[in-house]
Amino acid sequence: MLKERRYYPRYQVELALILDIAQQSYYASSTNLSLNGVELNADIAIVSAFEQINAHPAYCHISLPLPNGDFLKLRSRLIVKRRKTQATYILGFKFIELSHIEQLQLRSLIAQQR
Repeated sequence: MLKERRYYPRYQVELALILDIAQQSYYASSTNLSLNGVELNADIAIVSAFEQINAHPAYCHISLPLPNGDFLKLRSRLIVKRRKTQATYILGFKFIELSHIEQLQLRSLIAQQR
């Protein structure tokens, strides 16, 4: 098996996420997380919301739950959409323009989930 050559490694992390797409909130769960992005399981409602935006690339905000009960809200760009089953998809997002504080919070969240 080949070694993964990503700048930021992915970690298997299951988190309940909130996606804000065109002023609507949708709920999903992550499958893995890195300092660069997140992969999540999505239903047809989330995919339809992105298709209705009709903008390429498509952007949204993803809120990750922090241990203190707050959320880390990150601007994200949709980069991967794969159909898993007839009604479910795997979506991959890249985090965009993270501040230094957001990077530190994300790093801390990953460390606590490992």
